[in-house]
Amino acid sequence: MENEISYVPMEDDFRKALRARYYVPVRKNIILISVMVIAFYVIVVSGASSGAKDGFLEFLGKREGGETVAVSMGALYFWLAIALGFFYLLFLFRLLRYKIHYKKDAEFGQIVKEKVHVTDVVYTPAGINIYWLDSESILTFTPEPYYHFKVGDSVAIYYLKYSKEYLAYDFS
Repeated sequence: MENEISYVPMEDDFRKALRARYYVPVRKNIILISVMVIAFYVIVVSGASSGAKDGFLEFLGKREGGETVAVSMGALYFWLAIALGFFYLLFLFRLLRYKIHYKKDAEFGQIVKEKVHVTDVVYTPAGINIYWLDSESILTFTPEPYYHFKVGDSVAIYYLKYSKEYLAYDFS
């Protein structure tokens, strides 16, 4: 039994809200990570600079032969910047994938309307039933405002295509 699928255009306000669900957390997290990386770099560089002697930072004290293990401050700054840059880019690309489905739904600009059938009903002690559907996208839903369905009832559900987020239902 194939379900009937149609598309309803989104209102501009809803598209802006979906776009904000993607961009607001990404923007806030990019600012936070940028500040943390810069602060970490400044703290490490200032701490290393205060312990440096003649442009070198000594590690492990003196060895058996009287020599010390030292690192050039320029090399320390360079490799620290490379490592922080690598981790910054790694986190940046992971953040850009965070909630990307909302951005795709906003760009798509359509709400999916699918006519489905109730295949099973799960009765909960609170009286809010969960309905299983024959759809491949939305498997279950709990209607709001609440309505009692029976197995075999036909209902049209509205959802977002990429995020698979249930929005509403009607009887058409």
